[in-house]
Formats: sequence, C-alpha cells, structure tokens
Amino acid sequence: MKEHTYWLSIKNALGLGALLLLLLTAGCKDLNDNPPPEAEDKLRINVADIQRQISANPGSSDNSGTEAPNHTLTSSDTSVTSQAKMLLVGAIVVTSRSTPFLNETSITTNIVKYFGNDLTDSGEFIQLISLPVSETYIEFKVPPPSAGNWQVFAVAFSTQPELVSDLSKTEHKTSAIYLGVNEKFFSAGDIGNTPVPVKLKRICLVGTPPKGCASFGASLTANPVVTASVEIVGIKVNDAEYIPKTIDLPIIVRTAADATTAIANLKTIRNEITAKQTATSLTVRTTHSQNATESATCKALADVTNQNEYTNTRLRTHCEVSDHKVTY
Repeated sequence: MKEHTYWLSIKNALGLGALLLLLLTAGCKDLNDNPPPEAEDKLRINVADIQRQISANPGSSDNSGTEAPNHTLTSSDTSVTSQAKMLLVGAIVVTSRSTPFLNETSITTNIVKYFGNDLTDSGEFIQLISLPVSETYIEFKVPPPSAGNWQVFAVAFSTQPELVSDLSKTEHKTSAIYLGVNEKFFSAGDIGNTPVPVKLKRICLVGTPPKGCASFGASLTANPVVTASVEIVGIKVNDAEYIPKTIDLPIIVRTAADATTAIANLKTIRNEITAKQTATSLTVRTTHSQNATESATCKALADVTNQNEYTNTRLRTHCEVSDHKVTY
C-alpha cells in the first residue's frame, strides 16, 4: 500500500508522461551498464576421428577380433619414430597467400616454413594435444571477421613439442608425419553445430616418412620416397594424367623390398617424362587397401598382386585415392 502511495505521489507531481520517461531512462541505463554477454562462435573438430586415422597402436584388436584401424602403423611395424605422439589442430589464419592450402601439395620443407607466419598469427585458435586423446570433440574460438581468411587443419608429429614455437627447433621441425586441411576458407557464419571434417594425408618428404608413402623427390634429381604399404595407381605430369610407357600400374608395395623396387620404377618413369617434356610438377596417386578404415570392397583388394589395368581400375574405383604433388 505504501509503495502504491509512493508512485501515485510521483505521478501527481511529474505527470504520466514524465513518469514513463523516468522509467525508460532507468531501464536504458541498466541495459548499458550491464550488457548481456555476446554469444561466442565455436569451432568443433572431431579429434576422435582424426586419431582413428592415425592410430599408433600396432596390432591392437577390438572385441570382434579384427585389427583396429591404424594408418601410421601396420601390425608388423614397431618403429617408434613413425608413431604419432602429438596433434596440432584448430583454425589457421591464412595471410601468406590468397588461395587455400591444399592437401595434395607435398611438403618439401618443415611445417613452420610451409605455413610461414600463419602459425604464429593463429596462436589463440590452435592447440597442441598429446595423443592418445579420450575426447570425441574439441572446441576452439572462431577467428573474428577482422582476421580474414582461415582454414581448419591438423598436423600429427612423431615428437612431442610443448609449444607451437618449439616446432622450429631441430628435434621437431621435420617430425611432422601427417597433415590435413579442410580445403576452403571459412568465416564465422559458416560454423554451426556440425563438426568440421579434416582428412589427414601422409607427409612423405619431411623427416621419417610414415607407412604408405609414395612421392617423387623434392627435386627432379632427388630419389623418390616410397614406404610399405601402398599402391601407386597413377601419375600426373603438370596436373595431367600420364600413362607410363615402360612400367605397368599399379605398382604394389607390401614390403621393404617392394619399396626399393618401386623407387627404381618411379625413377624410370621420371626419366621417361623429363626426356620428352618439361615437368613443372609431378604427382603420384596412391591407394592404401591395407588400411583397416577403408571400405570392405577396397580391403578385399589387399591381396591382389596383378599389375594390370583391371587391377588398377578396381583400386582407383573402390579405394580412396591420395595425391602427392611436388612442384619444381
């Protein structure tokens, strides 16, 4: 009752219009002094899927008795240097170029040189994560509109740098063994609740190559790089498909001895190409039928040994094809 009398006296003294103005002014002041928190855009990345792609547990099995998915190792590989121990993941602000980074480009220098200053400029949007991880997803702050172009990426290392700045140190700068970039520029408006996919590819020309590599060398005179287990299913010269004249595809690599033979075969193909034309880029196209994460139809080709067009067509049709392009 006292409260009603209080407001009635103010109304009589100021008038209804003045009272409404008083109330609106008080409300606006409260809004300005205590603004509601702005919603912050978040980027979600499925780190469980990335870890599945590069699992470093050789020969492990699930309850069904089948070999667990692994890309870095096969069940017969026990080389510690080829295991993924650390993951660098997040959003990289791209200021060094006007077009997105591509997965097909082979890295012929270390990761820091490849990305230039972009890694330094992206410090608050990226994170180093020790493997293995138990989380399914990890969230990052989305770069603001003022940041310009940015991409989602992940790099796996065989060493364990503590800081991003450590990647330029000798023990870490050539330890990257997998790289994946989502090949488009994003903006905050592109990001919703759906995690952004990142597909990792082997880095064959930096440090100790992981299993399943096949690439021409960093220069036209350098030896190619090949490691088991991989199938070489195609060659490109200056981005155009090339059919070798003296070597049959696919070149199937299952053992270290196969890898030695494949290196010799790629050198023969390279010499055949350079004798007839100027090569500004060479690309090796590969499949990996021994990967447990491949389709059942692809994995059924893991025991195929015939090097002929029919085998090559089946591999390219049923297995995921990775391109390793070196520009000269």
